[in-house]
Amino acid sequence: MGSQSVTIRRDNDAPLETILWPFDGLTFNRNDKQHAIYLCVDLRSGIAQCVGTAANGSLIDTASAGTKSFAVNAKDKAGNTRTSTVHYKVR
Repeated sequence: MGSQSVTIRRDNDAPLETILWPFDGLTFNRNDKQHAIYLCVDLRSGIAQCVGTAANGSLIDTASAGTKSFAVNAKDKAGNTRTSTVHYKVR
Protein backbone atom coordinates (compact mmCIF):
# COMPACT_ATOMS: atom_id res chain seq x y z
CA MET A 1 0.00 0.00 0.00
CA GLY A 2 1.23 3.42 -0.90
CA SER A 3 0.32 6.84 0.28
CA GLN A 4 -1.26 9.67 -1.63
CA SER A 5 -1.43 13.32 -0.90
CA VAL A 6 -4.77 15.02 -0.97
CA THR A 7 -5.44 18.73 -1.28
CA ILE A 8 -8.54 19.99 0.46
CA ARG A 9 -9.80 23.42 -0.44
CA ARG A 10 -12.21 25.16 1.84
CA ASP A 11 -14.58 27.84 0.63
CA ASN A 12 -14.90 30.49 3.35
CA ASP A 13 -15.97 33.27 1.00
CA ALA A 14 -19.60 34.31 0.78
CA PRO A 15 -21.13 34.43 -2.70
CA LEU A 16 -21.60 37.74 -4.48
CA GLU A 17 -25.05 39.02 -5.28
CA THR A 18 -25.86 42.14 -7.21
CA ILE A 19 -29.21 43.88 -7.41
CA LEU A 20 -29.29 45.53 -10.82
CA TRP A 21 -32.85 46.85 -10.47
CA PRO A 22 -34.30 48.54 -8.49
CA PHE A 23 -31.51 50.89 -7.44
CA ASP A 24 -31.33 51.96 -3.83
CA GLY A 25 -33.16 55.24 -3.21
CA LEU A 26 -35.31 55.36 -6.35
CA THR A 27 -38.91 56.63 -6.30
CA PHE A 28 -41.67 55.03 -8.38
CA ASN A 29 -45.28 55.94 -8.98
CA ARG A 30 -47.94 53.68 -7.50
CA ASN A 31 -48.60 50.63 -9.72
CA ASP A 32 -45.53 51.28 -11.91
CA LYS A 33 -44.46 48.06 -13.59
CA GLN A 34 -40.86 47.61 -12.44
CA HIS A 35 -39.12 44.25 -12.81
CA ALA A 36 -36.58 42.82 -10.37
CA ILE A 37 -33.19 42.15 -11.95
CA TYR A 38 -30.40 40.52 -9.95
CA LEU A 39 -27.69 37.90 -10.15
CA CYS A 40 -25.62 35.75 -7.82
CA VAL A 41 -22.09 34.42 -8.46
CA ASP A 42 -19.71 32.16 -6.59
CA LEU A 43 -16.51 31.16 -8.37
CA ARG A 44 -15.28 28.70 -5.75
CA SER A 45 -18.05 26.23 -4.93
CA GLY A 46 -20.88 27.51 -7.12
CA ILE A 47 -24.30 28.94 -6.32
CA ALA A 48 -26.81 26.72 -4.54
CA GLN A 49 -29.53 29.34 -4.13
CA CYS A 50 -30.26 32.84 -5.43
CA VAL A 51 -33.62 34.15 -4.21
CA GLY A 52 -35.07 37.64 -4.20
CA THR A 53 -38.08 39.19 -2.49
CA ALA A 54 -39.60 38.90 -5.97
CA ALA A 55 -38.46 36.32 -8.51
CA ASN A 56 -35.87 37.51 -11.01
CA GLY A 57 -37.70 39.26 -13.84
CA SER A 58 -41.00 39.56 -11.98
CA LEU A 59 -42.64 42.74 -10.74
CA ILE A 60 -41.54 44.39 -7.52
CA ASP A 61 -44.09 45.79 -5.07
CA THR A 62 -45.43 49.18 -6.17
CA ALA A 63 -49.07 48.58 -5.17
CA SER A 64 -49.15 51.03 -2.27
CA ALA A 65 -47.36 54.22 -1.29
CA GLY A 66 -44.48 54.11 1.18
CA THR A 67 -40.90 52.98 1.63
CA LYS A 68 -40.27 49.46 0.38
CA SER A 69 -37.33 47.10 0.53
CA PHE A 70 -36.10 44.51 -1.93
CA ALA A 71 -33.63 41.83 -0.86
CA VAL A 72 -31.62 39.07 -2.53
CA ASN A 73 -30.30 36.09 -0.57
CA ALA A 74 -27.45 34.07 -2.03
CA LYS A 75 -26.10 30.75 -0.76
CA ASP A 76 -23.16 28.86 -2.22
CA LYS A 77 -22.67 25.08 -2.27
CA ALA A 78 -20.31 25.35 0.73
CA GLY A 79 -23.12 26.89 2.83
CA ASN A 80 -21.85 30.48 2.88
CA THR A 81 -24.58 33.10 2.62
CA ARG A 82 -24.94 36.78 1.86
CA THR A 83 -27.92 39.13 1.65
CA SER A 84 -28.21 42.49 -0.09
CA THR A 85 -31.09 44.90 0.43
CA VAL A 86 -32.10 48.09 -1.35
CA HIS A 87 -34.83 50.52 -0.37
CA TYR A 88 -37.10 52.42 -2.71
CA LYS A 89 -40.15 54.65 -2.38
CA VAL A 90 -43.58 54.45 -3.98
CA ARG A 91 -45.65 57.63 -4.25
